[in-house]
Amino acid sequence: MGIAHRHVESEDLIVTVWHGTVTWEEWAAVARRQVDEPNWSHGVRRLTDARSADTSALTPDHADAISAIYAETGGFSEVQLAIVADDMSALAENVRRSLNALGLTTLVFNRLEVACAWLDADPDITADAIGDLRAELDARLPRLV
Repeated sequence: MGIAHRHVESEDLIVTVWHGTVTWEEWAAVARRQVDEPNWSHGVRRLTDARSADTSALTPDHADAISAIYAETGGFSEVQLAIVADDMSALAENVRRSLNALGLTTLVFNRLEVACAWLDADPDITADAIGDLRAELDARLPRLV
């Protein structure tokens, strides 16, 4: 299915959702789009929800390559990123390590409520944004007749 993101203005929070199978090509394309978006570079609070994602095709080398894309923009010293992943996957840990090397403060959580508390974000508003983004990704799927 893929990756979708949006800036939640009321929370000044960038929410990214990984849902279904996520490929390297899609992850790289999203990273490139994000660094080109003016609002993305200004948000200092970010949350990535990967609880419904299949990341089995992604490797630590992919995490390092994504960090290289984000490194082009710089200025991450005040950025906080919460990654929510039910299985606390090795990929989430590799992303955390790679992004921390850029100056982002990145933590991996297995509960959305705890991630929101760390970011000082409203969990209900954040959960609504996540639900909307998942529905958007589901709508991209071709329908079987």
